[in-house]
Amino acid sequence: MRRFLRAIGLLALALLLAAWTPAQQGETTDDPSAVTVSQLHIFLRRAGDRLQVHEYYLVGNSSDRTYIGREDPSTGQRLTLVFSLPAGAANLTVDEEMEGRFVLLPEGIADTESVPPGMATVDISFQYDIPYQEGMEVVRTFPVPVASVVLLVMGEDLALEGRALTSQGALQTPQGMALAYTAGPIPTDQSLSFRVLEAPAAPVAPSTAGGRPVRNPTVEIVIGLVALAAAGGVAYALSRPPSPGPVPPSVRPLVEAIAALDADYEAGRIGEKEYQRQREALKRQARERMRG
Repeated sequence: MRRFLRAIGLLALALLLAAWTPAQQGETTDDPSAVTVSQLHIFLRRAGDRLQVHEYYLVGNSSDRTYIGREDPSTGQRLTLVFSLPAGAANLTVDEEMEGRFVLLPEGIADTESVPPGMATVDISFQYDIPYQEGMEVVRTFPVPVASVVLLVMGEDLALEGRALTSQGALQTPQGMALAYTAGPIPTDQSLSFRVLEAPAAPVAPSTAGGRPVRNPTVEIVIGLVALAAAGGVAYALSRPPSPGPVPPSVRPLVEAIAALDADYEAGRIGEKEYQRQREALKRQARERMRG
């Protein structure tokens, strides 16, 4: 339970700090060499004879210049990141809040959003489906390097297989059972490839050592993502998380205090009752300061 709460707290803190980092204004560049996908989450679900795929990207920029992309001669628009789609992809959709950002191309979809400096300053989310066939191979290529990938196969009827994938076993989510896999890092000159198979009778459990489960931070982050989405009443696989606005300077010390409190609780330096009391008090103060 402590690891579960810790994962949720750390994930929420990371998302808040990333989203609240002020976008640096000033010089721009059309060089994407400093742009990286820090996290990619791929959700897969079988729907009859189609495989539904939802891809969610968190994109960052390690330089001190905003990446603005280059003008595309065929569209006259400045494109930043271009994503190819698998053969046979259909029913492409983007989140409502992102409509108007994307340009459809013969080979896929392109984003027009600039990428300011920062760890995770832009998120990208789109869905599509492809024809399903037992043993089919899915190949994904990316316009910039990808640091880490988490794949979740929703339901109990499918499994994945691939040299680049590491199975993390089964997870219970608000949408039912899911099989989790991880991959990465993936350079731009490589692709992510995996086969989609009928699920085995019993999912492979995560690795163990000495009879005790080995802690896997990536899986804990996945659990935290799903739990955060469920707490908001919306399944993460069906919608993107909300983007908080800029954090006032007066709130940042409270966020850091919550992180320190979480660390004390994880290390066993504070009891659960006192931990919950202090955390609620800090959250209440943060909300009051946010309201001004």
